[in-house]
Amino acid sequence: MISDFKDPIFNPEYGTRVYRRRIRIEKRGGEIVAGLEDTLHAFKLVVRHDGSVVTAIEGTWVRHPNGTCPGAVNQFAPYVGRALTAQRTAFRAYSDPRQQCSHFLDVLGLIFSHALREEDVRQFDITVPDIVDGKTWAEIHVNGERVHRWQIDHERVLHQASLGGRSLYAGFGRWSARMFDGDSLEAAHVLQMGILVSFSSMLDFMAMGARHKNSAVVMATITGVCYATQPERIAGAVLCHDKRDFTDADDTMLQFLG
Repeated sequence: MISDFKDPIFNPEYGTRVYRRRIRIEKRGGEIVAGLEDTLHAFKLVVRHDGSVVTAIEGTWVRHPNGTCPGAVNQFAPYVGRALTAQRTAFRAYSDPRQQCSHFLDVLGLIFSHALREEDVRQFDITVPDIVDGKTWAEIHVNGERVHRWQIDHERVLHQASLGGRSLYAGFGRWSARMFDGDSLEAAHVLQMGILVSFSSMLDFMAMGARHKNSAVVMATITGVCYATQPERIAGAVLCHDKRDFTDADDTMLQFLG
């Protein structure tokens, strides 16, 4: 998939690092505050609700991968006034996912579900070491407890009796819904999205941005799949270079949540 990028430049350090993604969701009085941070992304979402219906949503970028991402904070209107739900399919029917930032949308769905739980805080921690010799182990912990550990390559889960050969791309939603439910299914979706972003570590975005100054650098296969890559704005998808490596420093993640 990475080869679909325009004129890719590969990261010479790939094979020695660990991709990390952290998502934290907290109930704070009458609102829910959530944050996501990984190599390329860092943002905060605040959702207010009356116990059954969402009344307001605010999004703030701290870091984003390209120049068209910031406008996604203006796309939340379809979710205001909607009923809180723990059903992923019901939530995703509220709006066309292609008109949203995929990462905002994933966290927003987690918030809708979390609002209906009794627990105050839920934290997801994903680790995906670089793929070496064609494989690696991807893990997700929820509130410190490991929920899934999958051996993967760039396209599928490997060598696990019930999951071996299952795609990380097409059909993931269908097969994961057959294999998991409840919190385990939620964690599977969170892990899958982290895995897909982790593959970006193969690329040297600093070098690519320098080579393609003021020019969009987007994989052909993802054109039109999210807010930033819609045809009417994709020309502005210029790479931003504020990339962080959390291989050895996960304790610094989400400090902007306060």
